[in-house]
Amino acid sequence: MRFIINYLWRFAEITREKLSEIPLSLVGSTEYEKVFELAELGNLTREEMCEYNQRLKIERDYFSVMENARDEGREEGVKKVAIKLKNGNHALNFIAEATGLTIEQIESL
Repeated sequence: MRFIINYLWRFAEITREKLSEIPLSLVGSTEYEKVFELAELGNLTREEMCEYNQRLKIERDYFSVMENARDEGREEGVKKVAIKLKNGNHALNFIAEATGLTIEQIESL
């Protein structure tokens, strides 16, 4: 594995001056895309690197917020289903099994 990484790194060093972007034949190959990204980072000035890190942080923060919102939305959806089942006089054990909520959580809805 180490040999492959070294080979890819060397390939990126040789070709980064000749290629302005990843060749279409390599698009979608996570390993090659990562190598090209690392090679591009090696050419950045200190200011560009700070800007890159700032953008990366914003992107990760955005992803985290969106993931959190999805989780909260799922939880809210599960609670709504549990309330409908509870109002439909289904057994608490059935609701707990169907939703993953505890009986105490269902009773408090």
